[in-house]
Amino acid sequence: MNDVSLLPVLAPTPITTLRFPRLLGVELRKMTDTRASRWTFASIAAIVVFILVWTLAQSDDPVSFAGYGDPVVKTIAFLVPVVAVLAMTAEWSQRTALTTFTLAPRRLPVLAAKYVGAITLSLAVLAGGLLLTAAATAIGGILHDGASFDGAASFVQGAAVIVILNVTMGAAFGALAGLTPLALVAFYIAPTVWASGGTAVLGRRADWLHVFAAYDRLASTTDRFADLPQTVVSVSAWVLVPAVVGVLRALRREAK
Repeated sequence: MNDVSLLPVLAPTPITTLRFPRLLGVELRKMTDTRASRWTFASIAAIVVFILVWTLAQSDDPVSFAGYGDPVVKTIAFLVPVVAVLAMTAEWSQRTALTTFTLAPRRLPVLAAKYVGAITLSLAVLAGGLLLTAAATAIGGILHDGASFDGAASFVQGAAVIVILNVTMGAAFGALAGLTPLALVAFYIAPTVWASGGTAVLGRRADWLHVFAAYDRLASTTDRFADLPQTVVSVSAWVLVPAVVGVLRALRREAK
């Protein structure tokens, strides 16, 4: 008879939780390894190059880093939030929530990794766009008798603030909506409609919910704290509240 007691006893392998750097690496790969993300980044690069080439061709305009960079930053700030929206809605739109939250049961670190990954990629895109802007400005200076880089540091700082705020709002709308088409429509339509038509509803009080004006103030180096109550209310209404409600919804939503 075989003696079972002589068989080796295997110690159970402890299950370790996924650390945040691992989660961040996974989310970064997911954000860059899809057809939608590749088309988004390619479109941004193509539009930025077109804008700079067109600006270089305008011989009558003064050559300055801020003048060349303004349309570039606006383009990037308008388009990169798509990455945040796709990241926050991916698990529910692609029906991978059950797999993701089984492998990483703690949902809050996963959501944080999605947000940090979106911010990281967006700032990388912004850095690339600003490098192209600097090169175009230098070329423009050669072609048009001199270029100005005055205030470049302040301009870069303001551009980073604008991009971070827009991406944060995109992530908030993505977490709140849960579905990519709904989140994109809400993100691009709702603030724009309010900015153009809010005055007809609330008059001058509509400025308290004008999020784009709040972003401009926060990005400014001189008027950052001007109309601070309006800035706080606007950012809270369009960014903070959707983010909190969206995160709570994602934490409690059934994964299936």
